Amino acid sequence: MESGQEVSEANGSGKDREGFMTCLSELSEKIDRAAENYEFPFWECGEENSLVAKMRASGFIANTGVAIVFEKFEYFIADGFIHSVANCISTFAVPTWVNIGDSIKVNLRCSESGEFPVQFGVLQVVSHGQEFSVPLERDDLISKEYLPPNATEPTPEAVLMKICEVVPEDFLFSQSKYLKQVFHMDKTTSRIFVVEEWQHPSFDEVYSEGVSPSQSPDIRTMAEVLCQGISALQLTGQPNTSWQVQCRKSKKSI
Repeated sequence: MESGQEVSEANGSGKDREGFMTCLSELSEKIDRAAENYEFPFWECGEENSLVAKMRASGFIANTGVAIVFEKFEYFIADGFIHSVANCISTFAVPTWVNIGDSIKVNLRCSESGEFPVQFGVLQVVSHGQEFSVPLERDDLISKEYLPPNATEPTPEAVLMKICEVVPEDFLFSQSKYLKQVFHMDKTTSRIFVVEEWQHPSFDEVYSEGVSPSQSPDIRTMAEVLCQGISALQLTGQPNTSWQVQCRKSKKSI
């Protein structure tokens, strides 16, 4: 959350009922349209595009409208990197709906000989100018089910999960000023909430059962809070934004 002054200003700029309903209708439409265009962020467990470890949602409010930024800290299979990715859904125009974050970036692309670039030992990672030491001990990774018992080297999944275990969440995701910059938010923009645990609709729920993401309880609450211009976020859904909930029951190492 931003400074107390910014939150106070956001709280004091309350919208009337008509303005609230217009904002909520427009933001809900943008959320559902993002899903229709496959631009809504869903959890992935490594079967196709990526392996997601954690998510974060941030609410931004400005004179020109409101925005929810969903971030994923993940291993992206296509480019072989661990990094954060931010998706912006807003009532105001943005130049792009997705952007790579400004936090940790780890190259896990194998060498030409097929050798994995990270071995057991200590991995040094840097985020927002601060360095962190991430221990990659075989027995520890196996005991936490990040690795199969017969593993002879770390996997992207193990490296990803151990980074999440060691590095504080603020350093896994992008700084507020970076998100404002890459999504071209104006100078009046304030971030009024940040949340790491909520009930997030799954890909199957949206595309198999025809569920609108905007009607998912916690997504709906985020939209309502933004359109009311307040920072008090009281979520009622069953949190599922973690690798343990999403992937562990059917985990497959990459």
